[in-house]
Amino acid sequence: MEFEKQVCGLELAKLLKELGVKQESLFYHVFNKAEWHKESIEESRRKYPEDTFDDPVDRWEIWPADADPFSLDTEFYAAFTVAEFGELLPDGVKISCTSPYEHEVIYTMKQYKDNKIYHVYLHHTSYCYYCSHEDTLEANARAKMLIYLIENKLIEIKQ
Repeated sequence: MEFEKQVCGLELAKLLKELGVKQESLFYHVFNKAEWHKESIEESRRKYPEDTFDDPVDRWEIWPADADPFSLDTEFYAAFTVAEFGELLPDGVKISCTSPYEHEVIYTMKQYKDNKIYHVYLHHTSYCYYCSHEDTLEANARAKMLIYLIENKLIEIKQ
């Protein structure tokens, strides 16, 4: 499986950081500045004039945490994996409904449509759905659910 398909996307990662989710992950979306590579490419062109080397360009990349993106003067966002979302998402949340009682709402993950759509939803034990989020990437579906829970104050983020 392609590496990019194992972590949440950049825009969701940015929103999670904005919402206060602690930026601790095995991987990070890092803004890789072209200037960092310019000298090495120019040196390679001198050594190997017959080869062609693309000019370095600014771009977003996914780096492992051990590449130490924190020491660089650049933007970075935690690229949470499915397993990390398993730690971040609760097993369930308490939600007040029209009745005077709170109901435990359970978080569930399913795959649909020939395993191409990941569907994350909260439901009552009676299978009355409360909300759902889907995406073609499981990490993105889980990120959307976490964002929903935070934005609707159904969970608090621990700093």
